[in-house]
Amino acid sequence: MSGKSIDKHPPNKPIDILLTGAVECARAGDQKAFTTLFEHYNRPICTYLTRLVGKNDLVQELAQDTFIQVWQHLPTLRDTEKFRPWLYCIATNVVKSHWRRTKVFHCLSWQEEEESDTDKALIVDAPDEHVGESELIKLVLEQLSPTQRTCLVLQTEGFSH
Repeated sequence: MSGKSIDKHPPNKPIDILLTGAVECARAGDQKAFTTLFEHYNRPICTYLTRLVGKNDLVQELAQDTFIQVWQHLPTLRDTEKFRPWLYCIATNVVKSHWRRTKVFHCLSWQEEEESDTDKALIVDAPDEHVGESELIKLVLEQLSPTQRTCLVLQTEGFSH
């Protein structure tokens, strides 16, 4: 891996400055600052996890495990500006641990799942050629290995290799 940053999140926005401050405070044990981080990142992490595992009931558990690990290991984070890629790395590792524990090394079938909020977000209302876009995305993701799926979903979250 090159020395380039993998986080393509645009820097120097006011929200980034506030979040960096929250990361610094949370590192020092400030629970209110951690709550701010949780409230900002919980939905994107849940969306990311849903795209990886495809099951909403499992996503909540994995998100909880992710944020517990973040809280426990936050004091070890060296560069507070790298919090976002560090958070996604933890989420990815939580999923990989789940796959190892359950010995699920194949892509999970999503056809049995009910339509989730994430599914609804993937559906484009217009024009007509985009109507089945959500289903097509699911079909493509089903064909990928867990590692390939992780790479693709991280790319859509703004990270690069």
